[in-house]
Amino acid sequence: MIWFFLISSVFRIVTIKLSENNVVSNADVRQVIANNTSFNLDENFFILSKNNIKTKLAAAFPILTDINIEKRPFQTLIINFEKRIPIGIWCHPTGDHPKGDNCFYLDKEGIVFQETPQTEGSLILKVEDAGKNIVALGERVLNEKQLNFITTFNNKAAENNKIQVIEFKMASSTNSSNIEAITNYGWSIYLDQNQDPALAANNLSAILNETIKGNKMQSFGRSVL
Repeated sequence: MIWFFLISSVFRIVTIKLSENNVVSNADVRQVIANNTSFNLDENFFILSKNNIKTKLAAAFPILTDINIEKRPFQTLIINFEKRIPIGIWCHPTGDHPKGDNCFYLDKEGIVFQETPQTEGSLILKVEDAGKNIVALGERVLNEKQLNFITTFNNKAAENNKIQVIEFKMASSTNSSNIEAITNYGWSIYLDQNQDPALAANNLSAILNETIKGNKMQSFGRSVL
């Protein structure tokens, strides 16, 4: 009787329903399922593990997030998910790319999920991190504190001063809290991420208001906050 439940076509997954997308197909899901089980029981309704499939899908397709899997008796699998949205580009130098142009899209959780060419002069946020070596897609490269500091400072600086930070450079030492922000004017702002990011942006605004007159912003040197 138990063997009947395992091998019967009545309990074999026939229908797979996915969120509308251009990333993963039914064939991709079936391949993930096939790689996850043995004894030709890969699509059995009772054997199929939702948690295992979720983990395997996330590993195979790092662009997917908030994956939810539902089994409906006895032949249907429903998979809903969202696609990660890039908020910036994260780059790090390697032996093949010593200038730090080994780049990935970064999402709001600090996770890299897709390779991308380095873009110069882009409006998208760019972070260069010399402190990281080998990274894998789906890995978190910036923690919540780092990401919050960078995005808050960037937004507040643009709001206060109409200054665009084109790149943030993380310190190469893991023990350092320093971040270098490079502006569209070519000068650098040295920041301590232990500070309040909004306060740091306000301090920058005060410095600029006192020292920059007329068209002198281009010649403004470096600021340490």
